[in-house]
Amino acid sequence: DAGTPFSETGIAGVRVGDKWGGIDKSGKIVINPQFDAGLGLMGGGDFVSDLLSRDFTRVTFSDGLACVRMGGKLGYIDATGQYVINPQFNEALPFVDGMALVVQGSGPSPELVGWIDKTGKYVWKRGS
Repeated sequence: DAGTPFSETGIAGVRVGDKWGGIDKSGKIVINPQFDAGLGLMGGGDFVSDLLSRDFTRVTFSDGLACVRMGGKLGYIDATGQYVINPQFNEALPFVDGMALVVQGSGPSPELVGWIDKTGKYVWKRGS
């Protein structure tokens, strides 16, 4: 029903009905369509809010991981479709140079905003 360009992993995100998965360059489904799509909920007009309002949950890989939404939370999968970081974030951006900006909580004062590494460990938290 919809798709994304092929990423560095050789996988393109595809939407079948209302679920996202991935295909290889031969068109074979390599990540079962099981992930929810959805836009971030934060707004406000600043740079971070503008980024978070974009939908990065379309199985688009960056730095070897893709941000996906499941059950209203965001996490990260590898090219096999396995979770590397379980869904736990309200908002999340793609990985760049080994780090990703994530938000836990919602509204104007989320509980936690910080940068994580590819293991899910916080390398910087707001207020620390």
